[in-house]
Amino acid sequence: MSTSIHTTAGDPPGGPDAERTGEALRAERDEFRRLLALGAEVTGAFARTQTLQAALQEGAQSVVDHVGAAFARIWTLDSAGTTLLLEASAGLYTHLDGPHGRVPVGQFKIGLIAEERRAHLTNHVLGDPRVGDQAWAAREGLVAFAGYPLLAGDRLLGVVALFARHALDETTLRALEVVSQTVAAAVARARDQDSLVRSEARLTAVLAGITEGVVVTDEAGQVTFLNKAAGALLGDQASAARGLPHHRVLTFLDEASGQPADSPLTAALLGGPIEGPRTPLLLRRPDGHVVPVELHAAPLRNESGGLTGVVLVLRDATESRRAERAAAELLRVQEAARAELALERQRLYSFLMQAPAGICVLRGPEHIFELANQLYLQLVGGRAIVGLPIRQALPELEGQGIYELLDRVRSSGEPFVGKEILLRVDRLGTGALDEGYFSFIYQPMRELDGRIDAILVHVLEVTEQVVGRKKLELAVAEAQRLGAEQHEVAERTRALLDEVSTQAREMEEAVRAMQQRLGEAEQRAAQGRVDGTTPG
Repeated sequence: MSTSIHTTAGDPPGGPDAERTGEALRAERDEFRRLLALGAEVTGAFARTQTLQAALQEGAQSVVDHVGAAFARIWTLDSAGTTLLLEASAGLYTHLDGPHGRVPVGQFKIGLIAEERRAHLTNHVLGDPRVGDQAWAAREGLVAFAGYPLLAGDRLLGVVALFARHALDETTLRALEVVSQTVAAAVARARDQDSLVRSEARLTAVLAGITEGVVVTDEAGQVTFLNKAAGALLGDQASAARGLPHHRVLTFLDEASGQPADSPLTAALLGGPIEGPRTPLLLRRPDGHVVPVELHAAPLRNESGGLTGVVLVLRDATESRRAERAAAELLRVQEAARAELALERQRLYSFLMQAPAGICVLRGPEHIFELANQLYLQLVGGRAIVGLPIRQALPELEGQGIYELLDRVRSSGEPFVGKEILLRVDRLGTGALDEGYFSFIYQPMRELDGRIDAILVHVLEVTEQVVGRKKLELAVAEAQRLGAEQHEVAERTRALLDEVSTQAREMEEAVRAMQQRLGEAEQRAAQGRVDGTTPG
């Protein structure tokens, strides 16, 4: 530990080398015994006291009693490593809740000792810049100060400090340094023990709550711990398992042969590799009941790498074995179904190759030609399209909606029926496009698991039928037009004849009327001749 000591002229350290009297030697021996008693008393306090704080208080009181300090205090570092907490105070001041109850690291003389991790020792309190309240020091008659960081290796654990009303000689300072080391070691042990207890408590709680069985042995292979799940696996004998050799508690059999198998614990106790068994195992409980298990064993080692025991994690595999058997059976059934499906598909493909229509099968999201019969190949100019994605095999379909229709059928699972769709295709494979009419069906094909992974295409070219029908429709329309015109002429002729007939009737009536008037006139003329008169 690095120290900085301020001394005054006439201090015992480094005094003149003079002949010592018997009285001086006796005083020195008494001082040595007193300091030995201090060390023993501080050590004894930590050995016999139940709590760390009580031991620290006894230690502070021992420093006051044996060194003649005005008061002594001990601080410990909090878990965050930022604040010193006053744990013990003896002598002039015994309270723990004053202004120095919590000292930030780096502040005041105590916080600086912690930050610098270096002792501060002086026999000149008055005038020491680290003692802020000089008036208080003068009023209390304080002369010396000694403060030591509590260090355990690189770990800062706290600070121990004292004020005295007399100068401290070198022997006393060395004794106080030893005391500070004793206190630091005790605090470190207490904290490590507390951390270990908390860690073990958390571990025990975790192990007790997990569903896997956990068995722990010591380095000799004797069982030291079983959690609840392990006890359930072992049955009624679990309560008597602690302290027994592991082979008397855990007996393993090869699942395939039923013969005794090496325990994974044995390999782990020998420091073997941390791995599970290569073959499934059965656990034979003390009552003879056999349980399939899945397990993993690993050696436990201390900080120096020495073997301290073995931990075995095991799980009842009854349900998983049942699930594995069910999965294997399901796999067998699926494989048989796939084989049957493949056979049926081959039969279907053989039939489709001979179908009197263009047939192809497009597989996967890129619609790769898996099959194309001769009639389909004729429609596309005999190009080698099998094994190619449709966008690469038939690039002329870009922009005509065909690719999009196929994507929609694959994603939706709904078939599409197209009737007399006008398409531009490369019939001769020369790049020249020719228009034609096609009727087709896109039928999604499902796998055993329901996935759609292919589309069956059935296509017929109906160009001649469509063109012939359109011509017939034009002829019918022309005939209908001519018939309408003939009907209109007939109607006009009929109307004209009706008009002529009407005019003839009117003329006939006029002639009859004229004839009637002429007859009447002739009658009157004849009557006049008879009477000898002439018409006037």
